[in-house]
Amino acid sequence: FKYGEPKLYQTEPSGAFNEWKANAIGRNAATLREYLEKNWEANLDEEKTIRLTVQTLLEVVESHENMQLCVIKNGSIAMVEDDILENLVAAIKKEKEEAEEAKKNKK
Repeated sequence: FKYGEPKLYQTEPSGAFNEWKANAIGRNAATLREYLEKNWEANLDEEKTIRLTVQTLLEVVESHENMQLCVIKNGSIAMVEDDILENLVAAIKKEKEEAEEAKKNKK
């Protein structure tokens, strides 16, 4: 463990705990956790981490209107602005559509 290396812990009411590099809790947690296991990479910068978070949430929600994100860094908490989320969701959906179209055209 190096100082500054982020750690994420999930504690259970029984006192048991797990350490994660990325995790999801709540409804559809298994689906989200599976997506994170396939797509998470070490040493993601803040922008890539936010993008991965949005991509993960889009597995179970339709739009930015159904999500709120905050970034906790160096002891401060900042909400990700709604217009940033909206633009990011639009870009991700466009990329996904283009990839599906390219896949269709290959066939």
